[in-house]
Amino acid sequence: MPYRNLGNKAHTYIHLSSICGIAIGLPLNKVVLSISLMIGILNLIVEANFRTYWNNLKEAKITWLISSFWLLHVVGLLWTSEMNFGLSDIRIKLPLIVIPLILTCKPITERKEINYIFLSFIGSLIFTSFYNYLSYIGIIHDYKYNDIRGLSLFGSHIRYGILIAIGAMLSLYLFFSQQKIKWLFAMLFAWFAFYTFYSQIISGALAFGIGVIAYLLFYIYQYKRQLFILSSLILVLLPTFVLVYMYQSKETKPAKLDLAALDQTTKKGNAYVHSTLGSQHPNGQYIFVNLCEVELREEWNNVSTFDYDGKDKKGQILRYTLMRYMTSMGLKKDAHDFKQLQQSDILNIENGNADINDTKSGILARVSGIRFQIQNNIDPNGHSLLQRIEYWKTGWQIVKTNWLIGVGTGDTQVAFDKQYDRDNSPLVKENRLRAHNTYLTVWITFGIIGIGLFVWLIAFYLKTSLLLNHPLAFVFILIACSTFLIEDTLETQTGVTLFAFFYALLSVKINPYRS
Repeated sequence: MPYRNLGNKAHTYIHLSSICGIAIGLPLNKVVLSISLMIGILNLIVEANFRTYWNNLKEAKITWLISSFWLLHVVGLLWTSEMNFGLSDIRIKLPLIVIPLILTCKPITERKEINYIFLSFIGSLIFTSFYNYLSYIGIIHDYKYNDIRGLSLFGSHIRYGILIAIGAMLSLYLFFSQQKIKWLFAMLFAWFAFYTFYSQIISGALAFGIGVIAYLLFYIYQYKRQLFILSSLILVLLPTFVLVYMYQSKETKPAKLDLAALDQTTKKGNAYVHSTLGSQHPNGQYIFVNLCEVELREEWNNVSTFDYDGKDKKGQILRYTLMRYMTSMGLKKDAHDFKQLQQSDILNIENGNADINDTKSGILARVSGIRFQIQNNIDPNGHSLLQRIEYWKTGWQIVKTNWLIGVGTGDTQVAFDKQYDRDNSPLVKENRLRAHNTYLTVWITFGIIGIGLFVWLIAFYLKTSLLLNHPLAFVFILIACSTFLIEDTLETQTGVTLFAFFYALLSVKINPYRS
């Protein structure tokens, strides 16, 4: 063959290069990802060292486990009514069997080579994250962004946020394991932390936080095992504290307000509406106080092509978005105070931002928006968390009637569509999506056996990571477990490849962390 002039290690070099290519392609694009996968498969076929491959496979329990999960999708075709969707699902999930086979048949065993793969992944993240950031702030492009989610130019912002969190954990690992250039990995960790904070991606922030906590838990387990259970309990209780924080202002008593003491007319002589009924803004002010819609309608329609009585870009009633936005600024809802709005404020309102705090950078702005959603859960449409709650409620109804064998590969969306109609869901048609919870999706699709296999797949990996002293494997599986709660990670090619790649790379029986 043409590459034999590379010597006896030609296949090893190509194998490592293909795996590095997968690592690069994960943040970059699907083309690099697909080409690297094909090169990895073809290299194994051409090398044809099948006896060694089989011997390696026989000892790889984790590879058999994840492969059996993919095979379950094939079996699930037996009771599906949507064969085309089922076959598409099997194609999307091919990385679950292909990547573990590549990494198990010819395992990476040297720490130096493992680090090459890590650095390839981190290098791709550095390029894509800087490109995203510089584009967003207008240095290298003049893109017009509707909201912060446009920050991700190379794929799903949700998936990318998780990739950034994993990159941060790899940087942290390399900081502790490398004797040289520690400062570089410290800087990379700081950059990825900043990017996570700035991008406002809840999944990414969750993955980042869980990753840091998982590192602490791992070392507590290694050196202070008696504290491990207590620390794990604290980790489980954290979501409770977050929910208490999100709901706490709901318990606060509305501020006392003497409506008679308020101005009854605007500076233009029009009557104000003063009402303490309805929502109170988190800043303590009432939304329907100091309100003159006659003036708001006229002023708004003079400066915007969006109709005052229409909807914003998120599908929300625009006039309510405007009222909430002005209330968040402490303004009266009249012509005089409307003139204090800048063009940037008009764009924010058109884009569906109902609170000026939501337009600021940082994850706390995103948390503020979610908090408002929880406390004013009237219409779920256009609100990511409230829509997810509807997905989960609908998904659970499907589980209760299909708990044994599920609905089959390919029928999940059909089952959701029917259940939404039965429940008279408040979600509009375009928002009637799937579960956004991997555990629910697996249970809905394959029933009790499917969810049992999936949980076993995770639990076995978790146990193995502790027994083999793999900190990164432990961190990765906890990140995966947490993001599975709020995302259908395994329903996209990037999500499946991400899971399969790190699941296989970090779980080889021969410890890849030795020198």
